[in-house]
Amino acid sequence: MARPPLMLRNSVCLLWLALTACGPGAPEGAQAHVEPNEVTYMTQLPGRWHGTAILTPLGELPYDLDFQLLDDGSVRGVSRTNGRAMHTWRFRRTPSGALILDFHSTFGDSGASGLRATQFDPSRGIRFAGGRPAHLSLWIRTFDEGGVAHWQAEIFLRDQPHVTIHATRPVSR
Repeated sequence: MARPPLMLRNSVCLLWLALTACGPGAPEGAQAHVEPNEVTYMTQLPGRWHGTAILTPLGELPYDLDFQLLDDGSVRGVSRTNGRAMHTWRFRRTPSGALILDFHSTFGDSGASGLRATQFDPSRGIRFAGGRPAHLSLWIRTFDEGGVAHWQAEIFLRDQPHVTIHATRPVSR
């Protein structure tokens, strides 16, 4: 498999270091920790993203997202897909600094709570797992390339691909 461009690898690595206090030699599965004054993943999210859910149980769907920074410091994203369902993403920090993801879909009233940032991979981003339901995990990454910011999510059920989303927006200056 080809390695991602150096700029991309460095951007994703810097993102992980901003999210964790673990550093480059951290063991796999180290708990994510966010320093309160650092530029973090959550500060990169707010705004409108335009995208597509490439792989879903219903086929390919439009997937625009609108992320907002909330008063409690968490970031909430909403996607109304194509009118079939509304998805809500909430990224938050625990008092100890761990990055947590809670997700809800009106499609089948499904969701996940307490998914913790547990792992980093330069080409896949941050892995969220260990919440409820236990058989659900996600890889989420953001990166900038050619003046375009990218947000990608891969959702797995029982370690099998379930949903893949890719959204973009112009890089804010």
